[in-house]
Amino acid sequence: MPDLLTHVTSGYLVRQITAGRLHLGVLTLGVILPDVVTRPVYIIWPEAYWFVKPLHTPLGLVLLSVAVSGFFAARDRRQALINLLAGNALHLALDLLQKHLVGGYALLFPFTWRSWEIGLVWPEQTLIGLPVWLGVALIVYFYGRKKTARAG
Repeated sequence: MPDLLTHVTSGYLVRQITAGRLHLGVLTLGVILPDVVTRPVYIIWPEAYWFVKPLHTPLGLVLLSVAVSGFFAARDRRQALINLLAGNALHLALDLLQKHLVGGYALLFPFTWRSWEIGLVWPEQTLIGLPVWLGVALIVYFYGRKKTARAG
């Protein structure tokens, strides 16, 4: 799904489903990382598309996440890597729901450039559903706050 709000919201909902076992900030970074490191580059410099496209594959995201987790304190690196990878996996899962006129996602890179996708929605259709998606996240957020206030 193309918009960052959908990715961020999905990360928040997954964190809530996992009962807070994932760190929201690092999970969110993992969810947006594939688009943040690739899209600006090939929008500004279209010729770089084939150089940054591997960063939007499972292998590229594992390598990128290992590199980013290196910026965390030594005691937090393992957990940061787990959160980043969980976010990356969620990002790729949502992206696979899209359909494209040309291309898709090279999940088996570097073995093949063959594209994969489930093809349920067009990229721009997620913007139509975004208010519903945000509404669900807000309901979950306020329900969680109310539940915490009653327990505390």
